[in-house]
Amino acid sequence: MLFNHVVISIMLGREDKEKKRCRRYYQYLTVLKFKIKVDYVSLANNFGNEPVG
Repeated sequence: MLFNHVVISIMLGREDKEKKRCRRYYQYLTVLKFKIKVDYVSLANNFGNEPVG
């Protein structure tokens, strides 16, 4: 009985860790997407300011 409880709590803990990892990864992707968008906008602005050929 105690053994089952330990196994279940380990499983739940592992699941919680996975969720946290997924959340961190998702946040990382969101930040990355935002950074890429900002870089793209600044790049477009730079190209707009540059005299062409």
